[in-house]
Amino acid sequence: MPPAPAPASGRHAEDPHPSENSTTNATEKPEPTVESAQKPDSKPAPVENPEPAAPEAVDPLDDDLDRTVVAPRPEPKYVWSLTNADGETVRLESVNVVGRRPARPTQFPAAQLIELPDPEKMLSKTHAVIEIEKERAWVTDLESTNGTEIFEGGEYREIPTETRMPLKPGARLQFGGAEIELDREEIK
Repeated sequence: MPPAPAPASGRHAEDPHPSENSTTNATEKPEPTVESAQKPDSKPAPVENPEPAAPEAVDPLDDDLDRTVVAPRPEPKYVWSLTNADGETVRLESVNVVGRRPARPTQFPAAQLIELPDPEKMLSKTHAVIEIEKERAWVTDLESTNGTEIFEGGEYREIPTETRMPLKPGARLQFGGAEIELDREEIK
């Protein structure tokens, strides 16, 4: 059977795409193309970057009722002080070394030095360190001769050497023979 005559457009009936130099005859199968490979019922390939959906309209009155604004609160600030037996009050820094004639230990090079009166000389030259951090305080005995005691439950209790002991506001301490009281005040 002779090949079918070409349509007037110059293409073969089986060739879905026109070409200038088309030599395909009716018995040759056309090469598949993307267009011809898809089934007529199939959906087109998804778009890689779809546009984001428009946000839903929100009633501004409803939005304001659903949200609670957190009120800014300043962090509380505290001032700690030490009052000795003579009634003298010293404001404490973050690190404080107390004694008869205290020197800065190597582990506390920036410590504030607080000299306490001690006519009986029961207080060591460098007796203890008092550390302050916001609302908390600690005392550590620095291997003193006569020790450090804290007044709790109606009696003094000795603090082990080199033990960091937490303190409460109003704590009473005895360094050798010198007694002090710690106070904490919140600054507004």
